[in-house]
Amino acid sequence: MGVAPFPVQPASQLGPLGTNTNVTLTAGAEIPNPDAVLTQREYVLNTYSNENAINTGRMTDVVDLLRAFGEGSPTVVTYYHRIDGGGNIRGTDLAIDDDLNRVHAAYLKIHDFELRITSSLQFDHLTDDALNSLVGDAVTYPGFEPKVGDRFIMELDTGRFGFLEINEQPKRLAVRSMSYWSIRFILTDWLDDTFLATVEAGVRQEGWFDKNRFLTEPGALLIKEEVILMTKAKVAVAQMTNYFTEKFFDRLTYGTYMRPDKVFDPYVVDFLRQILDYSETRGLPEQFVPDATCIKTSWWAWLLNADVVPVEAIPAGWKVRYYRIGSQSTQINALVNKPYLLMIGPGDTSEWGSVEDYYRYTSTYTHVCMYPDRFPPNNYYPEPEVGATEDAVSYKEQFILAGTTEASAFYKVVTRFSQDRVIVPTDIMTAFTEVYSASSESQFYQFPVLIFLAKLIINRLHGLSGASRSFI
Repeated sequence: MGVAPFPVQPASQLGPLGTNTNVTLTAGAEIPNPDAVLTQREYVLNTYSNENAINTGRMTDVVDLLRAFGEGSPTVVTYYHRIDGGGNIRGTDLAIDDDLNRVHAAYLKIHDFELRITSSLQFDHLTDDALNSLVGDAVTYPGFEPKVGDRFIMELDTGRFGFLEINEQPKRLAVRSMSYWSIRFILTDWLDDTFLATVEAGVRQEGWFDKNRFLTEPGALLIKEEVILMTKAKVAVAQMTNYFTEKFFDRLTYGTYMRPDKVFDPYVVDFLRQILDYSETRGLPEQFVPDATCIKTSWWAWLLNADVVPVEAIPAGWKVRYYRIGSQSTQINALVNKPYLLMIGPGDTSEWGSVEDYYRYTSTYTHVCMYPDRFPPNNYYPEPEVGATEDAVSYKEQFILAGTTEASAFYKVVTRFSQDRVIVPTDIMTAFTEVYSASSESQFYQFPVLIFLAKLIINRLHGLSGASRSFI
């Protein structure tokens, strides 16, 4: 059965906003493809978004990010949230001044709490130096419900801190669960040691405000142990990245990270390019072998995303090759006549017999490190060692765990994370220290692993997606 033509009229004959007012369908005709019709029009109205609005149903990620950009100026305070549940007969929370004794109030103390001041503070002065009253308005981020009687410390003048108190019932700004709350506060006291001690006596719990986690997990606060762990992890990342870059980044000849024996490992470089920022390394490390075999299924790729790389596909074998060029070569780089490491995937063990192999590293890894200049000329390739085709040494055991024992912290960290994706804080803190006394050959492989795991801890505590959520 034939299909009746679907008439499309020029823009001059279209109705308001590009709508076609004269489109008709003949009886029995198939419904046309809207996309095919729209592509034939000279003008198409974008009903999905415009410069002034977003589609909240289709752009949920953007909506989540916008929670961090509420009205007002961000201000960091020390916040005392009442958890005593005090109220009058109508169920409304009482202000502190209504209590018989301030110490009867119980607080959750929140360090580095951020709220947004929405109006200029209203001061009433008796003289130039004396303050009579202060009133202000602010909003709190979604996921936190303020109460009458909540208090916070804020710097009101250079070197002068005041105690502000919520004295009116907070107002919810929307009916949805992720709503901001509007608060009005007044100045009750200037900060001094005596009064602060009285308030601190009512602190029953402590938390640390982290905006990333707070907005990702509504109402979530960091506990003291998490803050200490995050702080140590951030310091460790900075220190290890700086040390590793200074020691192994060869800027003069290669412009990339090189092993102590000057064998290029493209898998480590690929991993580092993904976990380190340009600002951290003060230069982007060059990747000389971007098409290295198994680069997307290596142990490093599995470490980054175990959900994508199956354990069964991780190559265990490896060999060292010379980077040769011929008359038709197009990829010429600093590795010309230099050695580089190449992984061999499952089922490719026959390649061990290739005459292009220079060293089949088993016990000879330390030998090559001692004599890095003893690589043969470009036209000479010795036969591989006897037994090389039969004894494939695991890349992980030979390099990642080189120089470690089952009792070492690094061995424990890698083994536990490999098995359960779990990081034990005490073990990794010890590993952060022990790595500096390891051999240079071990450091080249241990530092990237520890930097990655330290960043994983930070991301997990921030509540960022994609990070492992299993920590004990």
